Amino acid sequence: MPLELDSLASVRRFVEDFLAMQACKSCREHSRYRPCSNRLAELPLHCLVLNAGVMALPQETVDGHEYQLAVNYLGHFLLANLLVDHMAATASPRDPGRIISLSSSAHLIPSALQRGDLSDLQSASKYAPWQAYGQAKLCNLLFAYELDRRCRFGGIPIASNAIHPGAVATELKRHLPQNQEEDKGPLEGVYQALKSVVQPLLDLIVQSPEEGARTTVLLATSEQGKLSGYYWQDGRPSASLDTEVQGLLPPPLRALRILSRLLKAVAPPEKAATSYDTETWRDLWRESERLVGLEASEKPSAFAGPP
Repeated sequence: MPLELDSLASVRRFVEDFLAMQACKSCREHSRYRPCSNRLAELPLHCLVLNAGVMALPQETVDGHEYQLAVNYLGHFLLANLLVDHMAATASPRDPGRIISLSSSAHLIPSALQRGDLSDLQSASKYAPWQAYGQAKLCNLLFAYELDRRCRFGGIPIASNAIHPGAVATELKRHLPQNQEEDKGPLEGVYQALKSVVQPLLDLIVQSPEEGARTTVLLATSEQGKLSGYYWQDGRPSASLDTEVQGLLPPPLRALRILSRLLKAVAPPEKAATSYDTETWRDLWRESERLVGLEASEKPSAFAGPP
C-alpha cells in the first residue's frame, strides 16, 4: 500500500486502507480508525518501525511543514497515533506491541528545542539544514519517551523505544550539496583531493545497511525489545539500567555498562539534557497534535484520561 510521509493525507489514507482490510460486513463495529474486533486476529500489528528519513532538503511539504520535520517526525507521529489502538488490541503484557523510533546522535546538534523552546519547530526564523535535521531527530526521541509514558499510565502493552543506528551507507545524504551533479567551479580540484583523503577514513566507520539495522532487528524480534522507554545504540540501551534491564542483558554487555559508567565523566553525552524533561515531552506531543490536525476521533482511545 502506498504511503508518503510528506503528506498527512497520504498517512491517513494508508491507515484507512490498512484497517479497511479488517472491516466486518456482518456488524457495524468497524469505524474510520477502529478495526472490528471480530477480525483483529486475522491481521494483527505486532511491530511498527518508524524508519523513514530525509536529510538537508530546504523545502516545504504540501501541508506547509518544513520537509525534514514532516517526513522524519510528523508523518511518523500521525501514523503511530492512528495505529496505537489496533496494536494494543492484540498485544498483551507478556507479548507487547513494539514501536521503534529512529532517532540519531544528530539530536545533540544545538537547537531551540534542546532548550525546551517549541516556538520554531519549523526552523522558520533562520533555516539551517543540519539544525533542522537534528531538531527532527530530537523530536523522534522525545516522542518515544512520551509514548512510553502514556502507555505506562494507561496500562497499554506497547513498548516504545528510540534508537541511534550509527553511520550507515545509505542514500540518506543524496540531497546534500556535495552529492549533487553540478559544477563546483574552481574548488572542484580541492574538493576531490579532500574527498580522496577523507573517504577511505569514513569507509572504515560507516556500516552497511545490514549492520545498521541490527539494533532495530534486535528490538523488533528479541526479548530485549519488551523493554520500554530507552534510547538504544550499538545493541544496548543508553539510559540508566535497573535490575530488570540488567537481567535481560548478556554478561558482556553488563560489563560494558559498568565500564561506560566509569568513563562517563570524560565521555561526550549520549543524549541531550532536554530528553529528560517530561514537560517538554508533553508540550511537544500537544504541539504535534496541532501540527498534524489530530482530531478527537483520531486520538487513541487507549490514551483516554489525563495526559
